[in-house]
Parts: sequence; C-alpha cells; structure tokens
Amino acid sequence: MSRQNLRSKESYLEKLSGMADSTKQNFKATYESFDKFCQEKYNHTAEEKILEIPQDEDLEYEVLQAWVNWLGRNNIIPSTVHTKFSSWW
Repeated sequence: MSRQNLRSKESYLEKLSGMADSTKQNFKATYESFDKFCQEKYNHTAEEKILEIPQDEDLEYEVLQAWVNWLGRNNIIPSTVHTKFSSWW
C-alpha cells in the first residue's frame, strides 16, 4: 500500500466509524486544527503537507513539534494540546 493511501484525509476519517459522536467531533476538530496550522505555516492543506513529507521520522516529528508550538502560541491549554496530539496519532 502506498504512503498516499495510508495518509489521506479519507483514511483518517474512516477511523471514526463506529466511534461515539463526541469522539468523532474531537477527531474532526483535531484534523481541522492541524489543517489550519498547515495552511498558515506551509500554505498547504494537512493532507498535502503529510504527503510531501518523505518517510523521514525526524522530519515528521519536526512538523508535529511545530504544530504543538503553534497550538501553544494560539493559547491552547496543555491538556487540549495533549488530547489533540494523541488523537492525531
């Protein structure tokens, strides 16, 4: 299976089927947050940014750390940052 098939918005949202409505809302809010971050920082959608990252774990962590920093600068409290980050992965 290609990286593109593993990292699409649709594949992320497929994880939501069968979950509680509140969980679905949290996952969708997390995706929207990451998408907004990617648009502001990289001028790409979340899906575009994920697909352009080579299979380099260090670079993946660099992007994720930048997102966590962005959340903090946007006055997102640490417990929410933790929830968003753990929902994403």
